[in-house]
Amino acid sequence: MEVVDDHTHMVVSFPPHNSISSVMKALKGPSAREWFKQFPATKQLLWGGPLWSGSYFASTVGDVSQAVVLQYVQNQLTPFIKRSKTRQKTLETER
Repeated sequence: MEVVDDHTHMVVSFPPHNSISSVMKALKGPSAREWFKQFPATKQLLWGGPLWSGSYFASTVGDVSQAVVLQYVQNQLTPFIKRSKTRQKTLETER
């Protein structure tokens, strides 16, 4: 799993008799409850709204290996770190 600016990339394996929507519900519901339990002030930052968007994107591994997909997900943080460093440099030069 990698968490970036405004979304999360995850590789999840589950039995085929489970629907994607039920898996997403099982991930989003408990994680949001735990988040708000640990960080209650963030509920106000979201104007009392939900932590997670009601939407999601899901895809099967398909024609590529699981190793390739895992590498893709793990590399999602690299561009984010580069953007963050660029933003930090910009802020420093503006001061």
